[in-house]
Amino acid sequence: MSSPIPDTLYYEGERYCIIRRGEGGLFEPAQFGITTDMLHTGCYRGYLCTYEVADGRLFLAALEIQAKRGGGYPLINGAPPAFEDECTANYTPPASYHGIDLEMAYTGSLLLGADLDYSFSFSSLVRPDWMWQKMLALELVNGRVETVHDRSEEMAKIRTKKPKPVFGSFGECLNADELCRMDGSQF
Repeated sequence: MSSPIPDTLYYEGERYCIIRRGEGGLFEPAQFGITTDMLHTGCYRGYLCTYEVADGRLFLAALEIQAKRGGGYPLINGAPPAFEDECTANYTPPASYHGIDLEMAYTGSLLLGADLDYSFSFSSLVRPDWMWQKMLALELVNGRVETVHDRSEEMAKIRTKKPKPVFGSFGECLNADELCRMDGSQF
């Protein structure tokens, strides 16, 4: 089983993963008449969003989405879907949208993380907050960023205490080297 791939957000030119968020107010496919199917094992909900903060406002910038077979892909804020594969009567490929620039009226918190510290043992499914070397907590009201709290130093202090290893889904202790051997990736 794969760890879910998080949505991303660009803030002040830097790419962050959205670690946690409140309910509602962000992109929902149903708002556009799209019923999703699994995109891949890292995305059971069927879509991945890329957001950006520009001029203090939150926007949906890009989207990768898998509609159920026979489903359609509408324009989203005037942006058309793009496909790597051809649509047929029996196959609906995933679509990518770019340049959406859809303002999001989100009210709530977004916890953002960047630069995972892979020197710790961890589960492929669970990544504690302290593993992120950069962490920001954003508070938004109707899509406008009201406050930003940099929690990076707080997470660094936790890492210096050498937290206990995090265990895999079957109870085994995993570290970055073991994960590289499992999936061939480089950290």
